[in-house]
Amino acid sequence: MKNVKGPLLVKVTLVNATKKAQFGFWPPDNPEFGPYEDLKALYKDMKGEWGGKVSKMFRDVKKGDKWEVVQVGWVFTKKMRYEDARGNGPDDYYSREAWVEVIRETAPAVDAEYETVAVGVG
Repeated sequence: MKNVKGPLLVKVTLVNATKKAQFGFWPPDNPEFGPYEDLKALYKDMKGEWGGKVSKMFRDVKKGDKWEVVQVGWVFTKKMRYEDARGNGPDDYYSREAWVEVIRETAPAVDAEYETVAVGVG
C-alpha cells in the first residue's frame, strides 16, 4: 500500500452480503467524510470501524487515452445483528460489507470536484 498523503476523503457503501443488497452509505446524510492526511491512518481507522479486510476495491480509471484497473479502496466485513432481531439464532445475524473508496478533493468545496486515488497496484 502506498502511503498517499491527503487531504483524503472516504466514501463508504454498506451492503448486506447475506441478502446481496446495498442498504446505505456512511455517514447517511453525506456519502463522503474526512479529511484524513495519511492513508495508513485512514486504513487503520476503517479496519477498526468496519471489521476485517476481505478484499481490495478496484475501478477502471482513464489515464490519457488508455484505461487502467487500479485499487481505489478496500472491502471490510463484520457479522452484525439485525436491529429488529428478537432471538440469537443464525437468522438474527447478517454479514455487513463496507466498501470503502478513497477519494481526494481536487477543487474548492463550492464546485466540489473529486478524483479517484490509486491506493495500490492491481
